[in-house]
Amino acid sequence: MRRMNTGMLLWLLLVVPWAAQAMIHDPRAIAADPATADAPIAPRLEGLGDYSVEVTTDNEDSRFFFNQGLRLTYGFNHSEALRSFKEAVRLDPDNAMAYWGWALVLGPNLNLPMQEAVAEQAFAAVQAAVLRKEGASEREQHLIDALATRYAPKAPADRTSLDVDYAQAMAAVVARYPDDLDAATLYAAALMNLSPWNYWAKDGAPLTHTPTIIDTLEGVIQRKPDHPGALHYHIHAVEAVHPRDGESSADALAPLMPNAGHMHHMPAVDAQRRAYGAYAVPYLHAGRPLRGRLRSQPAGLAGGFQLHRPV
Repeated sequence: MRRMNTGMLLWLLLVVPWAAQAMIHDPRAIAADPATADAPIAPRLEGLGDYSVEVTTDNEDSRFFFNQGLRLTYGFNHSEALRSFKEAVRLDPDNAMAYWGWALVLGPNLNLPMQEAVAEQAFAAVQAAVLRKEGASEREQHLIDALATRYAPKAPADRTSLDVDYAQAMAAVVARYPDDLDAATLYAAALMNLSPWNYWAKDGAPLTHTPTIIDTLEGVIQRKPDHPGALHYHIHAVEAVHPRDGESSADALAPLMPNAGHMHHMPAVDAQRRAYGAYAVPYLHAGRPLRGRLRSQPAGLAGGFQLHRPV
Protein backbone atom coordinates (compact mmCIF):
# COMPACT_ATOMS: atom_id res chain seq x y z
CA MET A 1 0.00 0.00 0.00
CA ARG A 2 1.39 3.38 -0.98
CA ARG A 3 2.14 5.75 1.87
CA MET A 4 0.00 8.87 1.91
CA ASN A 5 2.07 11.99 1.27
CA THR A 6 2.12 14.82 3.77
CA GLY A 7 0.12 17.18 1.60
CA MET A 8 -2.75 14.72 1.12
CA LEU A 9 -2.79 13.83 4.81
CA LEU A 10 -3.03 17.50 5.78
CA TRP A 11 -5.78 18.03 3.25
CA LEU A 12 -7.81 15.20 4.75
CA LEU A 13 -7.23 16.46 8.28
CA LEU A 14 -8.36 19.93 7.32
CA VAL A 15 -11.34 19.15 5.15
CA VAL A 16 -12.96 15.84 6.06
CA PRO A 17 -14.07 16.71 9.63
CA TRP A 18 -16.31 19.54 8.46
CA ALA A 19 -17.11 18.89 4.80
CA ALA A 20 -19.88 16.41 5.45
CA GLN A 21 -21.45 18.63 8.11
CA ALA A 22 -21.25 21.96 6.31
CA MET A 23 -24.14 21.27 3.97
CA ILE A 24 -26.92 22.17 6.41
CA HIS A 25 -28.16 25.16 8.36
CA ASP A 26 -28.33 24.68 12.11
CA PRO A 27 -32.04 24.00 12.83
CA ARG A 28 -31.80 25.87 16.13
CA ALA A 29 -30.66 29.03 14.36
CA ILE A 30 -33.41 28.67 11.76
CA ALA A 31 -36.08 28.17 14.42
CA ALA A 32 -35.05 31.16 16.55
CA ASP A 33 -37.64 33.95 16.36
CA PRO A 34 -36.66 37.45 17.54
CA ALA A 35 -40.31 38.44 17.88
CA THR A 36 -41.05 35.82 20.51
CA ALA A 37 -37.64 35.14 22.08
CA ASP A 38 -37.64 35.74 25.84
CA ALA A 39 -33.86 35.32 26.13
CA PRO A 40 -30.83 36.23 24.03
CA ILE A 41 -30.61 34.31 20.76
CA ALA A 42 -26.84 34.65 20.43
CA PRO A 43 -23.99 35.12 22.91
CA ARG A 44 -21.24 37.71 22.71
CA LEU A 45 -18.26 35.85 21.29
CA GLU A 46 -14.58 36.50 21.85
CA GLY A 47 -11.65 36.19 19.50
CA LEU A 48 -13.44 37.31 16.33
CA GLY A 49 -11.38 40.44 15.81
CA ASP A 50 -12.70 43.97 15.78
CA TYR A 51 -13.79 44.51 12.18
CA SER A 52 -16.97 46.58 12.09
CA VAL A 53 -19.03 48.86 9.91
CA GLU A 54 -21.45 51.67 10.59
CA VAL A 55 -25.06 50.57 10.80
CA THR A 56 -28.15 52.69 11.46
CA THR A 57 -29.47 51.93 14.93
CA ASP A 58 -29.65 53.74 18.25
CA ASN A 59 -29.12 50.48 20.11
CA GLU A 60 -25.42 49.82 20.70
CA ASP A 61 -26.04 46.16 21.51
CA SER A 62 -27.91 45.67 18.26
CA ARG A 63 -24.97 47.29 16.45
CA PHE A 64 -22.58 44.93 18.22
CA PHE A 65 -24.49 41.83 17.17
CA PHE A 66 -24.85 43.07 13.60
CA ASN A 67 -21.08 43.39 13.33
CA GLN A 68 -20.53 40.06 15.06
CA GLY A 69 -22.85 38.54 12.46
CA LEU A 70 -20.96 40.21 9.63
CA ARG A 71 -17.61 38.89 10.87
CA LEU A 72 -19.06 35.39 11.25
CA THR A 73 -20.47 35.63 7.72
CA TYR A 74 -17.05 36.48 6.37
CA GLY A 75 -15.74 33.50 8.35
CA PHE A 76 -18.24 31.07 6.77
CA ASN A 77 -19.99 30.40 10.08
CA HIS A 78 -23.41 31.12 8.67
CA SER A 79 -25.50 29.51 11.40
CA GLU A 80 -23.79 31.46 14.16
CA ALA A 81 -24.02 34.59 12.00
CA LEU A 82 -27.74 33.97 11.64
CA ARG A 83 -28.14 33.84 15.41
CA SER A 84 -26.22 37.10 15.76
CA PHE A 85 -28.31 38.91 13.16
CA LYS A 86 -31.50 37.65 14.78
CA GLU A 87 -30.24 38.88 18.15
CA ALA A 88 -29.61 42.28 16.54
CA VAL A 89 -33.26 42.26 15.41
CA ARG A 90 -34.47 41.22 18.87
CA LEU A 91 -32.61 44.15 20.42
CA ASP A 92 -33.81 46.65 17.80
CA PRO A 93 -36.75 45.52 15.66
CA ASP A 94 -36.28 48.63 13.50
CA ASN A 95 -32.67 47.83 12.56
CA ALA A 96 -33.17 47.31 8.83
CA MET A 97 -29.65 46.04 8.27
CA ALA A 98 -30.09 43.32 10.88
CA TYR A 99 -32.88 41.87 8.70
CA TRP A 100 -30.58 42.32 5.69
CA GLY A 101 -27.93 40.20 7.42
CA TRP A 102 -30.54 37.63 8.40
CA ALA A 103 -31.54 37.26 4.74
CA LEU A 104 -27.96 37.37 3.45
CA VAL A 105 -26.74 34.34 5.40
CA LEU A 106 -29.72 32.21 4.38
CA GLY A 107 -28.77 32.60 0.74
CA PRO A 108 -26.39 30.41 -1.23
CA ASN A 109 -22.74 30.39 -0.23
CA LEU A 110 -19.66 28.57 -1.48
CA ASN A 111 -20.31 25.56 0.76
CA LEU A 112 -24.10 25.44 0.65
CA PRO A 113 -26.51 25.98 -2.26
CA MET A 114 -29.77 27.76 -1.49
CA GLN A 115 -31.92 25.42 0.59
CA GLU A 116 -35.60 25.26 -0.29
CA ALA A 117 -36.50 24.87 3.39
CA VAL A 118 -35.18 28.36 4.23
CA ALA A 119 -36.29 30.19 1.09
CA GLU A 120 -39.50 31.48 2.67
CA GLN A 121 -37.66 32.79 5.73
CA ALA A 122 -34.99 34.46 3.59
CA PHE A 123 -37.63 36.22 1.50
CA ALA A 124 -39.54 37.33 4.61
CA ALA A 125 -36.37 38.68 6.22
CA VAL A 126 -35.33 40.77 3.24
CA GLN A 127 -38.88 42.09 2.86
CA ALA A 128 -38.76 43.11 6.52
CA ALA A 129 -35.59 45.03 5.69
CA VAL A 130 -37.30 46.69 2.73
CA LEU A 131 -40.19 47.78 4.95
CA ARG A 132 -37.76 49.46 7.37
CA LYS A 133 -35.25 50.88 4.91
CA GLU A 134 -36.57 54.45 5.05
CA GLY A 135 -34.92 54.78 8.43
CA ALA A 136 -31.59 53.54 7.07
CA SER A 137 -28.81 55.40 5.28
CA GLU A 138 -28.85 55.73 1.50
CA ARG A 139 -26.02 53.21 1.21
CA GLU A 140 -27.89 50.71 3.38
CA GLN A 141 -31.03 51.21 1.30
CA HIS A 142 -29.13 50.29 -1.86
CA LEU A 143 -27.67 47.18 -0.20
CA ILE A 144 -31.15 46.14 0.91
CA ASP A 145 -32.62 46.71 -2.55
CA ALA A 146 -29.81 44.69 -4.11
CA LEU A 147 -30.36 41.76 -1.75
CA ALA A 148 -34.10 41.86 -2.43
CA THR A 149 -33.39 40.76 -6.02
CA ARG A 150 -31.87 37.51 -4.69
CA TYR A 151 -35.10 36.02 -3.34
CA ALA A 152 -38.60 35.24 -4.59
CA PRO A 153 -41.87 34.57 -2.72
CA LYS A 154 -41.72 30.98 -3.98
CA ALA A 155 -38.37 29.27 -4.40
CA PRO A 156 -37.82 28.50 -8.11
CA ALA A 157 -36.50 25.14 -9.25
CA ASP A 158 -33.66 26.98 -11.00
CA ARG A 159 -32.51 30.11 -9.17
CA THR A 160 -29.77 31.05 -11.64
CA SER A 161 -31.57 34.18 -12.77
CA LEU A 162 -31.99 35.35 -9.16
CA ASP A 163 -28.29 34.88 -8.43
CA VAL A 164 -27.36 36.72 -11.62
CA ASP A 165 -29.75 39.54 -10.75
CA TYR A 166 -28.18 39.87 -7.31
CA ALA A 167 -24.65 39.96 -8.71
CA GLN A 168 -25.67 42.64 -11.19
CA ALA A 169 -27.41 44.63 -8.46
CA MET A 170 -24.28 44.48 -6.33
CA ALA A 171 -22.22 45.67 -9.29
CA ALA A 172 -24.48 48.72 -9.41
CA VAL A 173 -24.00 49.32 -5.68
CA VAL A 174 -20.22 49.18 -6.12
CA ALA A 175 -20.42 51.61 -9.03
CA ARG A 176 -22.43 54.00 -6.86
CA TYR A 177 -20.20 53.57 -3.79
CA PRO A 178 -16.69 52.81 -5.09
CA ASP A 179 -15.17 53.36 -1.64
CA ASP A 180 -17.49 50.88 0.09
CA LEU A 181 -15.18 47.95 0.69
CA ASP A 182 -17.90 45.68 2.06
CA ALA A 183 -20.09 46.25 -0.97
CA ALA A 184 -17.10 45.34 -3.16
CA THR A 185 -16.38 42.21 -1.10
CA LEU A 186 -19.99 41.09 -1.24
CA TYR A 187 -20.06 41.77 -4.98
CA ALA A 188 -17.07 39.47 -5.45
CA ALA A 189 -18.77 36.85 -3.28
CA ALA A 190 -21.93 37.14 -5.40
CA LEU A 191 -19.89 36.47 -8.54
CA MET A 192 -18.12 33.54 -6.87
CA ASN A 193 -21.48 32.03 -5.95
CA LEU A 194 -22.47 31.93 -9.62
CA SER A 195 -20.02 29.04 -10.05
CA PRO A 196 -18.86 27.89 -6.59
CA TRP A 197 -15.30 26.50 -6.56
CA ASN A 198 -15.13 26.76 -10.34
CA TYR A 199 -13.17 29.82 -11.40
CA TRP A 200 -10.54 28.34 -13.71
CA ALA A 201 -10.57 26.25 -16.88
CA LYS A 202 -8.66 22.97 -17.00
CA ASP A 203 -5.81 24.71 -18.82
CA GLY A 204 -5.55 27.28 -16.02
CA ALA A 205 -7.27 30.08 -17.91
CA PRO A 206 -9.67 32.22 -15.86
CA LEU A 207 -13.37 31.73 -16.41
CA THR A 208 -15.73 34.59 -17.25
CA HIS A 209 -16.05 36.29 -13.88
CA THR A 210 -12.68 35.33 -12.39
CA PRO A 211 -10.70 38.43 -13.43
CA THR A 212 -13.40 40.68 -11.97
CA ILE A 213 -13.50 38.65 -8.76
CA ILE A 214 -9.75 38.84 -8.27
CA ASP A 215 -9.41 42.48 -9.29
CA THR A 216 -12.24 43.44 -6.93
CA LEU A 217 -10.86 41.56 -3.95
CA GLU A 218 -7.30 42.70 -4.53
CA GLY A 219 -8.59 46.26 -4.77
CA VAL A 220 -10.21 45.89 -1.35
CA ILE A 221 -7.07 44.35 0.15
CA GLN A 222 -4.88 47.11 -1.30
CA ARG A 223 -7.02 49.71 0.46
CA LYS A 224 -7.63 47.69 3.65
CA PRO A 225 -5.03 44.94 4.09
CA ASP A 226 -6.83 43.49 7.12
CA HIS A 227 -10.31 43.11 5.61
CA PRO A 228 -11.27 39.59 6.76
CA GLY A 229 -13.84 38.93 4.07
CA ALA A 230 -11.71 40.05 1.15
CA LEU A 231 -8.68 38.10 2.39
CA HIS A 232 -10.75 34.96 2.88
CA TYR A 233 -12.52 35.09 -0.49
CA HIS A 234 -9.25 35.93 -2.25
CA ILE A 235 -7.64 32.72 -1.00
CA HIS A 236 -10.57 30.69 -2.31
CA ALA A 237 -10.56 32.51 -5.64
CA VAL A 238 -6.93 31.67 -6.43
CA GLU A 239 -6.26 28.46 -4.53
CA ALA A 240 -7.11 25.96 -7.29
CA VAL A 241 -4.59 27.23 -9.85
CA HIS A 242 -2.49 29.99 -8.31
CA PRO A 243 -2.26 29.23 -4.58
CA ARG A 244 0.99 31.19 -4.25
CA ASP A 245 -1.01 34.30 -5.12
CA GLY A 246 -2.97 33.72 -1.92
CA GLU A 247 0.07 33.45 0.33
CA SER A 248 0.05 37.06 1.51
CA SER A 249 -3.72 36.92 2.08
CA ALA A 250 -3.34 33.75 4.14
CA ASP A 251 -0.57 35.27 6.25
CA ALA A 252 -2.62 38.42 6.85
CA LEU A 253 -5.78 36.49 7.69
CA ALA A 254 -4.25 34.15 10.24
CA PRO A 255 -4.23 36.49 13.28
CA LEU A 256 -7.38 38.50 12.53
CA MET A 257 -10.07 36.20 13.95
CA PRO A 258 -8.25 33.66 16.17
CA ASN A 259 -11.41 31.97 17.47
CA ALA A 260 -13.07 31.64 14.05
CA GLY A 261 -12.25 28.06 13.15
CA HIS A 262 -12.59 28.31 9.38
CA MET A 263 -10.53 31.49 9.20
CA HIS A 264 -7.95 29.86 11.46
CA HIS A 265 -7.48 26.93 9.11
CA MET A 266 -7.27 28.93 5.86
CA PRO A 267 -3.48 29.53 6.05
CA ALA A 268 -2.95 25.79 6.44
CA VAL A 269 -5.17 25.10 3.44
CA ASP A 270 -3.24 27.62 1.37
CA ALA A 271 0.06 26.09 2.49
CA GLN A 272 -1.14 22.62 1.57
CA ARG A 273 -2.18 23.86 -1.86
CA ARG A 274 1.32 25.25 -2.31
CA ALA A 275 2.71 21.87 -1.18
CA TYR A 276 4.27 23.52 1.86
CA GLY A 277 3.28 20.75 4.25
CA ALA A 278 5.68 21.85 6.97
CA TYR A 279 4.31 25.40 6.85
CA ALA A 280 0.80 24.09 7.51
CA VAL A 281 1.73 22.08 10.60
CA PRO A 282 1.89 25.02 13.05
CA TYR A 283 -1.71 25.93 12.16
CA LEU A 284 -2.82 22.37 12.76
CA HIS A 285 -1.10 22.30 16.15
CA ALA A 286 -2.63 25.70 16.96
CA GLY A 287 -6.04 24.12 16.48
CA ARG A 288 -5.69 22.12 19.68
CA PRO A 289 -5.87 25.09 22.08
CA LEU A 290 -8.46 26.61 19.76
CA ARG A 291 -10.79 23.71 20.51
CA GLY A 292 -10.42 24.45 24.18
CA ARG A 293 -11.16 28.14 23.66
CA LEU A 294 -14.29 27.32 21.70
CA ARG A 295 -15.58 24.95 24.33
CA SER A 296 -15.10 27.65 26.95
CA GLN A 297 -17.25 30.12 24.99
CA PRO A 298 -20.94 30.65 25.81
CA ALA A 299 -23.46 27.95 24.95
CA GLY A 300 -24.47 27.82 21.30
CA LEU A 301 -21.07 28.56 19.81
CA ALA A 302 -19.75 25.07 19.29
CA GLY A 303 -22.68 24.05 17.12
CA GLY A 304 -21.59 26.55 14.51
CA PHE A 305 -17.84 26.59 14.93
CA GLN A 306 -17.35 22.84 14.85
CA LEU A 307 -18.12 22.91 11.13
CA HIS A 308 -14.91 24.73 10.33
CA ARG A 309 -12.58 24.45 13.28
CA PRO A 310 -9.16 22.85 12.82
CA VAL A 311 -8.38 19.33 13.94
